[in-house]
Amino acid sequence: MSIELSKEQSPKWWIQETVARLELCYPWMRGFAKMGRYFDPTYDFSISIFKDDYIWSVMEEVNDLKIAAAIHERFHADSGSLESILVIWRNLRVTFESDFELIRNSDMNTHGRQELSDLYRKFYQDYEDVFTPALLCEAFVPYAEQYVIPEISKLTQKIGMGKGEKVAGVLTVPLKPSNLTQERIDLLKITIKSLEGKDIQADIVRHQEEYFWIKNNYKDVEPMTAEEFQGYVREDAAKGISAVKEELARLESNPTSLAKEKEDLMSRLQPDVKLASGIRLFEILGEWQDDRKVIMQKASYYMTILLRAVGQQVGLSFEQIAYATPEEIYGLLAGENTVTEFVLKQRRKFCVVVITSQEERALVGDEAQKVWDMIFTQGQVREKSISGVVACTGRVRGKVRIVRDPAKDIFEEGEILVTSMTRPEFVPFMKKALAIVTDEGGLTCHAAIVSRELNIPCIVGTKVATKVLKDGDLVEVNASHGSVTKLS
Repeated sequence: MSIELSKEQSPKWWIQETVARLELCYPWMRGFAKMGRYFDPTYDFSISIFKDDYIWSVMEEVNDLKIAAAIHERFHADSGSLESILVIWRNLRVTFESDFELIRNSDMNTHGRQELSDLYRKFYQDYEDVFTPALLCEAFVPYAEQYVIPEISKLTQKIGMGKGEKVAGVLTVPLKPSNLTQERIDLLKITIKSLEGKDIQADIVRHQEEYFWIKNNYKDVEPMTAEEFQGYVREDAAKGISAVKEELARLESNPTSLAKEKEDLMSRLQPDVKLASGIRLFEILGEWQDDRKVIMQKASYYMTILLRAVGQQVGLSFEQIAYATPEEIYGLLAGENTVTEFVLKQRRKFCVVVITSQEERALVGDEAQKVWDMIFTQGQVREKSISGVVACTGRVRGKVRIVRDPAKDIFEEGEILVTSMTRPEFVPFMKKALAIVTDEGGLTCHAAIVSRELNIPCIVGTKVATKVLKDGDLVEVNASHGSVTKLS
């Protein structure tokens, strides 16, 4: 293979994993290699490994740290430097969301191949454009561990507050409620209206139109129906109006109480100007990352509609066409034999896509295996104690349940949820969890935000939890110190 993956002798990889299909990830896979139009330094490449509708997204940690440090320096010198990029991103978002409207109002069965090709080409390019600057958020996960948490810990220990993970979690979380929290607030208001004997049918329809996307990911697209939201209202109504109003009041008051807590902590810690700018930067990036996630969840829905239409035109199933590259799709719609069913089957079973600013390769067979072996060289992990970043404090003991795909896996009330990373479709499991432990993520990841809102002990970024632990293990999660210890 001619592509050099790293200049480091012993590279340290930062890996995220989730359920996914190749084409639904392609816009951000290419986006990493195009971030140079916004940031310097930038990523040299992206590596994405696919096995049976599952992805490991691999980046070199040294690149993350260089990019994050450079952006922090720029933001420290000029706080408006990031806002100019955010303005560009918001305009790109408006353009991309107009594609949603176009697809929603189109009858795919009436489109010819050329019309469908033009529509897909515009959608794909707009998707890549809107995701490219927002990928900046990825670089700050290891930066939190290497810079923000240690610096805050110095201050907390100086004034007798112990380790700084919890304080860092509070200071860096955005004041604005996450989009999932806002959905919950809106649904609770509908529930109260229902309990007051008012007609809610129109409210349910509007709610479905606004939040149909909340279960979508890079593999499964399951738009929520009005009937499902109606079912949630019935479940909440069964708790009684007092309980519903209490939860609503707590969620609506969170920004105010959080702002006061942040103000008090900043007053006690007295961070220097650079650290203070870093804390503010994380708040901005956390909000950006949440908005980016919504774009992805909506985009997966509309991209799936397009891919199904393409598949029908060229005689391939959705599962097959979802492993073609954009150029192969354009070629197939033009009547060219750009990719075979055999190759698509190979890619779905196991492939590695390496993308640089100069070239990209979709590797299968022995070439793909060589990349896999190079990245996953640590061998069997045998640690008894696991450590990570505190997202929400608490100390509990319980039995482990490892969940990789909530659409397939079972999770019982009161278990310890252990996974690579959480996504919106994990929320029902998270609500039942005694604690949450993830391999990936940082202070602004999905698991961190949701666990704080649910007040469930949570440790993120352990790197090895799903490898060290197994179903049924009795563990102690000490989310005040960021450790997980096997008891049996």
